[in-house]
Amino acid sequence: MTNKFLLFILSSVFIALNFIGCSSSQYVNRKDKTVYDSGLSPYYEIPTALTDSSKIADIISDYSKFLKGKKIIIDPGHGGADRKNSNRDGSVIEADINLDVALYLKSFLIDAEAEVLMTRSSDQTVSLDDRSKIANSSSADLFLSIHHNTTSDKMDYRTNYTSTFYHARENDYDYEPYEHQIAKYIQRDLAYAMRNSGGLASFDGTISDYLIYEGDGFAVLRNTKIPAVLIECSFITNRFEEKRLGIKEFNEIEAWGIFNGLAKFFKNKIPSINLIQDKCEYTKDQLKLFVTVDDPFPLNVKSINVWYNKSEIDFDVNPIDKNIEIYVQNPIEGEYELKVVYADKRGFYAKPFNRKILIK
Repeated sequence: MTNKFLLFILSSVFIALNFIGCSSSQYVNRKDKTVYDSGLSPYYEIPTALTDSSKIADIISDYSKFLKGKKIIIDPGHGGADRKNSNRDGSVIEADINLDVALYLKSFLIDAEAEVLMTRSSDQTVSLDDRSKIANSSSADLFLSIHHNTTSDKMDYRTNYTSTFYHARENDYDYEPYEHQIAKYIQRDLAYAMRNSGGLASFDGTISDYLIYEGDGFAVLRNTKIPAVLIECSFITNRFEEKRLGIKEFNEIEAWGIFNGLAKFFKNKIPSINLIQDKCEYTKDQLKLFVTVDDPFPLNVKSINVWYNKSEIDFDVNPIDKNIEIYVQNPIEGEYELKVVYADKRGFYAKPFNRKILIK
């Protein structure tokens, strides 16, 4: 009886040691794709695709149908002279983590045949104005700024969530629903990959930058004229998050989440708006402007909104040709902006249409 009991104890200890391992750092359970520390607290889960090179190749090959030729600008936040944001002991620097995630994302996008431009590819100083200038001179499809958050309260080591920001608020002139839509796709897949919640500022984790700077927003979103979103992947000041953010494998998981969100968005056939220049007419009494909607679905007339000189104006619609006819009475010399917002029958918004109109 005693020998059997001793054998049972030894067997139990042996099993336990095999489970937790002899390392004091971490234990990787490849069977359920979960990484644990020595106390068996979960660090992160490895997406199945990232553990199977053939599977990831198949996924990227499929996504290349929708990403091929897309021009994406990746903006790793901070860097160079701006390295002040870190965890409490200074071992995890936000600027470095932003760059690591950005470089992994660049690799995924290039493999999917997208064109990628970086505002920085090393630890260098790039001003906020220069980041927007790079974007505005690129004619890119999207500007994506990557960040990791910190708390203002040095004693707050609990706060942690994933958020994706878009510029302005609904009903503001500068608000672009297209950007908000992209933010939703990125936020969903990034939060899922990281196993983070979206915080309490919104129902889906997407947030207006006016929540941070009322009426102003983030400089890189406000000053960037192409579609743009800003990601705060998580909080480096969180006591658990700081551990995994310092692991490059986890930075790759972050990038994989962003990549999947982008690919799934562009997988949809997004409508577009174009100015029909050869139909536009100008007299002293009237300016006639014509735009056309490229949409595989019947024209969704109720979704159309048109602004001229930042004021909403009336318009006529030819649903067969999918043309929008805009008439400005008694135009005055000067430069004005024409803005058109359109969503198809599914609710997908066209890429922002803002054109400068010069009358002289």
